[in-house]
Amino acid sequence: MGGLRYQQLAERHPIWRDLQESLDRNATRQMTRCHALAQSVQVVDSGHPDEGAVLLMLLHLGDRIGIDQAQAYVAGLSAREAVFSTWDVFLRTAVSAMAMDDRLRRDLELRYVDMSLSENASRDLSLAVSNRSGRRDGTDIA
Repeated sequence: MGGLRYQQLAERHPIWRDLQESLDRNATRQMTRCHALAQSVQVVDSGHPDEGAVLLMLLHLGDRIGIDQAQAYVAGLSAREAVFSTWDVFLRTAVSAMAMDDRLRRDLELRYVDMSLSENASRDLSLAVSNRSGRRDGTDIA
């Protein structure tokens, strides 16, 4: 995986210690692509083509795998051009810095932090699947 444009970008902006490794690893591939896109936009649209784009990764507090993958991605960078945080910390910080109003914080919190809607949807889906298979209580037969 890779390509000429990734190579050209990496030559102009040495973001990654090893671009090919970052693209080849499942754990870092998508973050590498997002970072390359951010850097490309920085070069083309910002009027500051020599500045590096900083990738901000927002994760769920309970997503241990995602946090581990974000740490692995940051470790593979040449410089600290990526940061990660959890959604709850990011939202709290943005509000306290007056960079976001409380209404937007609540909307984002409902979407990305409060998992009750997802948990309800998951339970409802599980019950629907169980009902189709003849089970009425959503439990599996041991």
